[in-house]
Amino acid sequence: MGGSVVVNVAHKRVLKNIMGVTVIDVVEGSAIDALSSMTRILNSRPKQFNTYEQAVQWSIQSNTLMNLASAKLSIPPLLTSTDNKLKWITDLSKTQPYWSEWFTGLSEKFLNSGTAKLLILAGTDRLDKPLIIGQMQGKFQLEIFPDSGHFVQEDVPMKTATCLIEFFRRNRRLILPPKVFRLNQLISEHAPNAIKRYELKNFFGRKVAIDASMSIYQFMIAVRQQDGQVLQNEEGETTSHLMGMFYRTVRIVENGIKPVYVFDGKPPTLKSGELAKRKARKEEAQQKMEEAAEVGTAADVTRYTKRTVRVTDQHNAECKRLLKAMGIPYVEAPCEAEAQCAELARGGKVYAAASEDMDTLTFKAPVLLRHLTFSEARKLPIDEINLEKALEGMGLTPEQTIDEAIKHLGAKLKEGIPKDWNYAEARELFVKPVVTPASEVEDRIRKGCERLAKNLKQATQTRVQDFFKVVPNGDKNTKKRPAEETAKKGAASKRGKKK
Repeated sequence: MGGSVVVNVAHKRVLKNIMGVTVIDVVEGSAIDALSSMTRILNSRPKQFNTYEQAVQWSIQSNTLMNLASAKLSIPPLLTSTDNKLKWITDLSKTQPYWSEWFTGLSEKFLNSGTAKLLILAGTDRLDKPLIIGQMQGKFQLEIFPDSGHFVQEDVPMKTATCLIEFFRRNRRLILPPKVFRLNQLISEHAPNAIKRYELKNFFGRKVAIDASMSIYQFMIAVRQQDGQVLQNEEGETTSHLMGMFYRTVRIVENGIKPVYVFDGKPPTLKSGELAKRKARKEEAQQKMEEAAEVGTAADVTRYTKRTVRVTDQHNAECKRLLKAMGIPYVEAPCEAEAQCAELARGGKVYAAASEDMDTLTFKAPVLLRHLTFSEARKLPIDEINLEKALEGMGLTPEQTIDEAIKHLGAKLKEGIPKDWNYAEARELFVKPVVTPASEVEDRIRKGCERLAKNLKQATQTRVQDFFKVVPNGDKNTKKRPAEETAKKGAASKRGKKK
């Protein structure tokens, strides 16, 4: 019955920011069929017990539960002591007037709940028609635990827990280590009117600069097979980044948005130490992944696999080739991609910069879009953050925003900020970022287009052999022979008549 409550809450959007919905062995078809016998089942259940042990034994002997260890944990909290007897805390028979309302239309509500969905069943025979069609269309994740009864979580708790944890990890909001700490929190608290939430279609006709490096990293993590492994072609080459880039771009263009992707250039010198630490963490994760593959669970392997994700120059080059083939423009930043995105937005070449990195605001992007390249299945709205309104609400200048962000950075770092850390140089990365001026980006493209147009209009030089017509070798045209022979015969006959 709890499953119907959860589905209705998700379907009616009662709660905000729901990450996903999991329903355990509750299906509309089988639930409706069981309602006619539900009263009999409840009446056959003992109303009271003398001891907890007696209640536990009843749950096992009646096949209500199949796992004795679980029964010892879950049954006692369902009972309360009254008059030296143990009675059920909840009288389920009193909920009978609501049964039909709870379960009617449950499958359609589940399929249209607008979030990630997981259905755990004890058998495939429980699936009704809407769920079978929905599963074929890939609208939800289905897990079958045939070695359990109706109370799946009690009968196979470890299996259920592992499945739920993996579902959570797969669908949780992507939280990358922010280089600017607390900025999002500050804006939400002090300038909530600076954040607007829209659907993708609301940006129809807008030009948007997208942080390509951040997007590719998201695709490498999110676009995976059911077993958690990256997508690969027949040669074993990774294709998750290409699949993500292709389908997200198609979705963006379908909604009338004109994207321009911006790729990272050479990282700033000050960042070399951090990059070395990241590389070390990935190597450690690689080692743990190999160990987990031998003795760990599938969930452990998936967890460490995602930590080893690294976007290489080859991945970037492949994405550039894909974008070129699709006719989508891209820009190579001299340094940080988010800084170049901000420069393009600041120069009026695009409406907004799109990135999950809040650094983009400290680079003075007038408008920042978040979640633009997220999967459609996650049903997340696009957050539009207006820098001017954010600064006004926080009562800060752009430079003070940078200082505020850096000041709270130590709370985020486990080892804190080093005493010899070059604060002034770090601040300069935001105040004077290394970017290509927006005007130069446009000028460079226009000049290239002019050169291309000039060459296309220019007459091509004729080769010497083009002046001569090539005659094919072989006999003379045989079609002329009958005409010539007829003429000769005609002349001969005329000569005969004169005689």
